[in-house]
Amino acid sequence: MAERRFHFMVQDDTGDQCPGDIVIVSAWNGTFKPDPHASFTIVLSQRPLEHGTPAPTADNVAICMPASSVRLPAAVREARASYGGESPDAGPGRLPLRVLNSYAEGSIAVAHQLAITPREVFVSGSAGPRYDLLARALIARTRKAERCWRAINEALSRPDVAPSRIDEGQLRGKLEHLLSKAPTATAAEARARVSMIAGGSSPLDVDSRPAALAEDVAHLRCLCERRTDAEQLEWMRSYMEEARPHNGSQLEDDYPYTIEQLSFVALVDQPHLIDGMRATFEVFRSKYAKQYATLHADHWSETKTIQATLKLARPTAHALGKLNTLARLGEPVAIDELQAFDELLRQPSGCSQQDVEPALVSAPTCPACHLAFADVSLASQATDVIEGLEQGLAEQQTRLASKAVHRILGQGGAKLERFLQIVRAADLTDLALVLDDQLLAFLDELLAEPISAPPYER
Repeated sequence: MAERRFHFMVQDDTGDQCPGDIVIVSAWNGTFKPDPHASFTIVLSQRPLEHGTPAPTADNVAICMPASSVRLPAAVREARASYGGESPDAGPGRLPLRVLNSYAEGSIAVAHQLAITPREVFVSGSAGPRYDLLARALIARTRKAERCWRAINEALSRPDVAPSRIDEGQLRGKLEHLLSKAPTATAAEARARVSMIAGGSSPLDVDSRPAALAEDVAHLRCLCERRTDAEQLEWMRSYMEEARPHNGSQLEDDYPYTIEQLSFVALVDQPHLIDGMRATFEVFRSKYAKQYATLHADHWSETKTIQATLKLARPTAHALGKLNTLARLGEPVAIDELQAFDELLRQPSGCSQQDVEPALVSAPTCPACHLAFADVSLASQATDVIEGLEQGLAEQQTRLASKAVHRILGQGGAKLERFLQIVRAADLTDLALVLDDQLLAFLDELLAEPISAPPYER
C-alpha cells in the first residue's frame, strides 16, 4: 500500500507539543502499521471503506475515508501554520473543494468511538482541514486508555511496584492467567469485565474509570489469594449496594465513605485491613438499621392512611372509567392516573414483620416486605393520582354538558327533566355515585341523537 507520510505537531490541552503523522494511502486495507512513537496517526484513504475491511485497532489511529473515490495531488501543499505552536511539517493543507466535501460526507474509522464528525474535521475555508481537532481527540482517548492500563498494571502487581513500561499484550496475558485461577462461583460481574479486556477490548469500552477496573482485577486476585476475606468483602459490598440511602438521608455522607473503605485494592495491598473494613461496615450497618426500622414503621403507617383515602376515591375512578367508554365524548382522559390508581389499590396494606431491626444483621431489607431504603413515599403519588382523576372527571363532565345540553334543549319532555336532575347537583361526587350502567346507556343514547334547534328558536 503506497503511502505518503507527513509529520504533524499539535499542542494538547496541557500545552505540551505532541508529534504525530498524517499518512495518505490509496486505500485502507487494515495492514497499515503506525509509527509506535507517534502520539497519533491520521490516515487519509483515497477510497471509501470497503465492506469487511477491519477498523484500526490502536487507540491513537483514525482512518478518514471519502464518500466517493478521490485523487489527492501528487504534491500536496503543506500548511506552514501549526495548531497551537510552530510545526516543522503541518501536514496536508488545503484540499480541492470536491475532495474536501467528499471527506466531509464520508466517515472516520477508529478503534473506539470519538465525539467528532467528518464535517467538523473537513470544513471549507482558508484554514483547511482541522486535523488538530481529530489529533487532540485521539490523544485524549489514548491517554484515558493509558490511565486505565496503568491502573490494571498496578492492581496486578500490588503490593510490589508495577513495571513502568506498559505492554498491553503482556497485561492481557496476565489477565487471562488470573481468570483461569479465580473461582467461578462468585464475582460474575468482575469476571465478565476482566474477560472483555483480556479478550481484546479496550479498557475504555468496559469502564472509563481506572479505579473501577483496578477493583475488578483486585477482586479476582483476592478470591485467588484470600478467598474467605474476599467473600466477606463481597457480602459487605453487596449489602451496601442494596442499602443505598435516598436523597436527604442522614446516611448520605456515611455511605460513600464506607464504600470507599471496602476496597479490594486495599485488601490486596494490606490484607490486615479486613478487620478495619468489618468495623467500618458495622458502624454504617448499625446506623442504617435504626433508620430503616423507623422508615419501615412510618411507611406502613402511612400506607394504611393512603389505602383509606384511595377507597374514598373509588367512586370517582369508577365514574371516570365509565365515561371514558363513551366514544362520543372524545378521547379517554386520565388513562395513566386510572392505571396508577389500580396499582396503588393492589399495594399491600401492611407487613407481618413486627421487629425489623434485628433482621437487618443478615440482609439490608425486611425479610417479609423487602421494602427498599430508597423507596419513595406513596403519599405524594396517591395525592397526584387522585387529583388527576378528579380533573379527568371534571373534564368529562364538561364535555358531557357541552354535547348533551345542545341535544336535550331541543327535545324537552321527560329526558330533559331527568338529565337536569343530574346536572343541577354540579358535584362530581354525586355524579360518580349515580353513574351506573343504566344511566351510562341513557347518556350514550342521548349523545347519539342528532342536534336539533331548541323550541324557542323554531
